[in-house]
Amino acid sequence: MNAMKKKIRNHPNIAVLPPFIIGIPFGLGTLLQFIFPILLPSSPWIGITLGIFCAIPSAILLLMSHVEFRNAKTSMLPRSKSRVLIVNGPFKFTRNPIYAGLSLLYAGISLGTSSFWLLIFLPIIIIALHYFVILPEEHYLESRFSEEYRAYKNRVRRWV
Repeated sequence: MNAMKKKIRNHPNIAVLPPFIIGIPFGLGTLLQFIFPILLPSSPWIGITLGIFCAIPSAILLLMSHVEFRNAKTSMLPRSKSRVLIVNGPFKFTRNPIYAGLSLLYAGISLGTSSFWLLIFLPIIIIALHYFVILPEEHYLESRFSEEYRAYKNRVRRWV
């Protein structure tokens, strides 16, 4: 009878880690930009300014998220067991401030370097994060924290 029960994992079932989801398209986009350079249609100063406007809030989101994980004494690693449900700091406004921050940083780098190829991969990265990381994390958190997570999910948006 016990063998038939579905085992609840102690961590999210994430097949592809976020550094690969972001790093592989970044490397490919950089290579394509080097081989087939296509610049975004704006002056370099506009791209750099937009890049900075993306990078600053990204850094704030990532730093604040790190602080919340450290204060909660739980791991930021996506394949680790969550000891507590973090709902403070940037997690009050988005359930995924780290992925939002990384996506914003990627957009900032793309715009700051005026790289068409980097920017073209951003929607693919966001979709891959959604299906390969965020949905498995949400499934795990719901099984781990039950009603507490469902209530949190009802009051805080997934992205922004």
